[in-house]
Amino acid sequence: MKYLLCLWLYSVPLVGFAQTSPEEAGLLGGLSSSVTAPDGLLAKRAVVLYQLAYTEEELNQMQTFFQQTGIDAIAYFETDRVLAGPDLTKAFADYFNTRNVSFFVFAQKESGRFRLVITPFSKTVDLIAKGASQWVMENTSLRELLQNVYRSLVSSQKRQNFLINDLPERDIPVKNFTGRRYESFSKEATYFKVAIPRMALADDNQKLEELLRQGPALKFDLVPAGMSERELNNRGYIFILRFVRAKGSVAKEILGYEKKVEQTYASMVSSPDGFELKTLPATESVFKFYFKHIEYGNIYLGTRWDADTSWESALHNHLQAMKAEIKP
Repeated sequence: MKYLLCLWLYSVPLVGFAQTSPEEAGLLGGLSSSVTAPDGLLAKRAVVLYQLAYTEEELNQMQTFFQQTGIDAIAYFETDRVLAGPDLTKAFADYFNTRNVSFFVFAQKESGRFRLVITPFSKTVDLIAKGASQWVMENTSLRELLQNVYRSLVSSQKRQNFLINDLPERDIPVKNFTGRRYESFSKEATYFKVAIPRMALADDNQKLEELLRQGPALKFDLVPAGMSERELNNRGYIFILRFVRAKGSVAKEILGYEKKVEQTYASMVSSPDGFELKTLPATESVFKFYFKHIEYGNIYLGTRWDADTSWESALHNHLQAMKAEIKP
């Protein structure tokens, strides 16, 4: 599914589930429905991807029922973190493969209504194969929902999972990036070919090119969003433009900034008079762009936090700061 490798996001809400992000909706939107659970669910490993609306008590309750049912949920991760950007999704896909994961359990919640979506892991960076089936169960009561899952599975599948964790395993460290992290710009990015993954819409690609031409002098090309970094490197591209999209506090943590529990974050944004500070709530979803050296995996975040609530503003902030820092 090229969606996950694309820089740009569709707004495809799942009806009745306001907590579902565009990334999650896009990932699950093309799946077919199944009236039965996927074969092997009680014999192979699963990972739970949960929305932040779930409480610790609810996750504990979920794991208790999964243990009783025979669903070997070996790890729990926030869905928004896994889908925060192409680099993050690849890192998690690699981790899931090392743990021999076969299924995803998407735990969704909105206004007291609970929903579980169970689907196979494709073993690739796409996470879910195009046209894969999903088994969906929902209820206004989490306990009743989990009881229905239990009754459905124990009557239809042979249990082979027995050594299952008592509590949900969270806070599992996953290395987000393979290279070094720099709070600076790379002047080399102005010397070598830079790959810019295309957007989904032609109009957005036009905006993208306009923003790039207003920034530093880059030798860039718009490339297919699904093209692998290995292929791009083989074609002579040295850098690629990447992004993280997540709540401000999560985005900062993902990108390795100092952990601080704050209610707001100050972002350096571009203005007609230069640059100014913009205060954003730590819980608000933001875009943060960076350039990545394809071969070595090094990421260049820029000298200041320049995230913003729209991709256009965030990219403009980053490119204008790079232009001001790197002189011809």
